[in-house]
Order: sequence, then structure tokens, then C-alpha cells
Amino acid sequence: MTCCTTIILKIYYMKPSIKTICKKNSLQDGLFPIYLRVTINRKSKFYSTPYKCKINEWDDKTGEFNSKFRNHLAFNSSLRSVRLQTKLDIL
Repeated sequence: MTCCTTIILKIYYMKPSIKTICKKNSLQDGLFPIYLRVTINRKSKFYSTPYKCKINEWDDKTGEFNSKFRNHLAFNSSLRSVRLQTKLDIL
């Protein structure tokens, strides 16, 4: 009985994943929107952010703007705070 309850608890309490991604569909101005992807129990929801950039200004590996983006340090700091606040809201 405890084995089954342990498995059920693991299913319901999976760790949420929060990532920032650059969607590959461009907007009318030619820039690409930045979204926040929240995944819980293998179900993802996308939330828009006010940020957009060119495809070569985004680093997919880190989920942040690269050095080609104007004022990338401030924008990356802002993205990190959005991810942290989202994580705190979920937990």
C-alpha cells in the first residue's frame, strides 16, 4: 500500500520547470517574441513577456539575450527576476 501511495505522490508533486524561450514565429515587425514556458506534470503553458528580439540576439542554451542585444545585462536580469517570481508563485 505504501508503494502505491509513494508513486502517486511523486506523480502529483513533480518539480515544475520554468524556462524563457524565443518563439520561432516572427511578429509583423520582424522580431521574435520571448515567452515564459511553465511545465508542471508534463503539461506546458506559455505566458507572453513584453520582450522581443532578433533571432541572432537570443541564446537558446541559456534562455537569455546574448551580447548582441542592446542592454542585454539589464534585460537578462529582468528575465531572471520574472522566472524567480514565477517559481515562487508556483511553489
